Amino acid sequence: MPLILGFSKYFIDNMSARFLKKLYTGKRLRHKASIVKWKYRHGAGMPGVYFVTLIEDGPDLLEIYPVDTLMQAYYRKKSPLVVGMAEGYGEALEIVENILTDVHTKAGGYDTKEYFRALEGRPATEKPVGTDMAECPKGRGQ
Repeated sequence: MPLILGFSKYFIDNMSARFLKKLYTGKRLRHKASIVKWKYRHGAGMPGVYFVTLIEDGPDLLEIYPVDTLMQAYYRKKSPLVVGMAEGYGEALEIVENILTDVHTKAGGYDTKEYFRALEGRPATEKPVGTDMAECPKGRGQ
């Protein structure tokens, strides 16, 4: 019995996905968000539940993962920021559409990282000089 408890405690302590305070949720999970987070942190399987996460590195904006995928060791180390949850892949796609619509209307673009940093109250990152194609001198970046 202690061995199982030890494994369980190890598993719980290493579930390190971060959740946005104001999550985007699908219609079917709207009132179950805290239960889904609790189940995730305690390693309970939830077939059909998907998390929408913010990409920290790379050109993509958002990713959709089944909850079981985020329970794997690689993602526990990566600690992604979960910005939405849905029951079913179709509902997860609707959440991504809602997020991108909100980002575009409120921030005037599709910079999801800066949008969610502002929602979390974290300071905005400065864009390195010369990374915007409009700022490049003629002949460079064309």
